[in-house]
Amino acid sequence: QSTWVTTKARVSCENVVREAIKSIGYDDAAKGMDYKKCNVIVAIEAQSPDIAQAVHEQKSDEDIGAGGQGIMFGYATDETEEMMPLSHVLATQLGKRLTDVRKEGILKWVRPDGKTQVTVVYKNVNGAMVPQRVHTVLISTQHDDGISLDQVKADLMEHVIKNVIPEKCLTDKTIYHLNPSGRFVIGGPHGDAGLTGRKIIVDTYGGVGRPRRRGFLGQGPLESRPFRRLCRSLGGQIGGGVETRQTGADPALVRHWRCPAALHPRRQLRNRREIGQRNC
Repeated sequence: QSTWVTTKARVSCENVVREAIKSIGYDDAAKGMDYKKCNVIVAIEAQSPDIAQAVHEQKSDEDIGAGGQGIMFGYATDETEEMMPLSHVLATQLGKRLTDVRKEGILKWVRPDGKTQVTVVYKNVNGAMVPQRVHTVLISTQHDDGISLDQVKADLMEHVIKNVIPEKCLTDKTIYHLNPSGRFVIGGPHGDAGLTGRKIIVDTYGGVGRPRRRGFLGQGPLESRPFRRLCRSLGGQIGGGVETRQTGADPALVRHWRCPAALHPRRQLRNRREIGQRNC
């Protein structure tokens, strides 16, 4: 996906790319990519002068606009301190923990590629949807050849799941899918280069918030992110979600909505010190 930036700086794009690949952990062809040997093709063109004159050239900071139009959504909930859905927070933390146990050498067999998903059971309490327990935990992680599936499951449970998910959220009814495909040695871009599906889930706060007409990633600095943050900030202050339609420097429309449960007074976002007390 293309994006744009206007600058006089000179950047070694190849070095930036290789360092990013290295930091992710792809340092051996056996893992799907080697940052030292992979091909890096740099194809950068100047920004369209038609877009430049419309967006920023000879304009004050207040009049700088966007290079296109779009619909941005922001979402906030009082389920967690992060004001994100509990399932989204736990899944993200599991993914981060997978990276930590690999880079810190706790689980030497873990490779860079991996996916996580958490399903949470909710209960309607006087109009507020309150998390009750974790229903399902799914983790698929790339691994060294030769490691047994039993070892993978045991290590993921002991060093990843128990480290992230509060014990009170896990019950004897919780279902675990740990490397359900059985074998995951080939990973990274060598195994599957697709990003769209999982990126959309991240962009919509675990599928809870609304999507928008184009991906968040790869957009210009004056387009998606600032208005998305604005929407989320407003959602955090008044509850529910906020939409903006932007065609230039200012939003053309700002709209607020709440899900049915949010209409109840108890659904109002509480003092952050109280947030999290209801979880599980």
